[in-house]
Amino acid sequence: MTIVVQHLLLILVALYYAVSAQQDAVAPRITEIKDTITAREGDTIEMTCKVENLGLNKVVWMHVKDGVYRILSTHDIRVTADERMSVSIQNGDQFNLQITEVNAQDAGKYQCQVTAAKVIVRNTTVIIQSMQLLTAF
Repeated sequence: MTIVVQHLLLILVALYYAVSAQQDAVAPRITEIKDTITAREGDTIEMTCKVENLGLNKVVWMHVKDGVYRILSTHDIRVTADERMSVSIQNGDQFNLQITEVNAQDAGKYQCQVTAAKVIVRNTTVIIQSMQLLTAF
């Protein structure tokens, strides 16, 4: 190996460690998510997860019900077959999950996860009020 190549490798290694250290210094964090969202059957709801310092990490929305974790989206791609759900990104730091025509099955815990070296998780709970209960009063 020539001296020039050795120097280039050393520079690349130094750059790699400098970038890694910088990413650790500005770890991503979830700065905004509602604790609870209440809606009536048939409504449209939107969950928002605001993230700082995302870097190259991705945001994942999950629905957790009865101990089962269901992946709904990865960054701006909907991965669930449920077409009532859509995802969008605003300003590069706000990740929205929208569900139209909500029903009782949509109730439960939703997680916004940032896929960093250490996964960051914040939860929001969706409560769906039955139309039958509302008309009983």
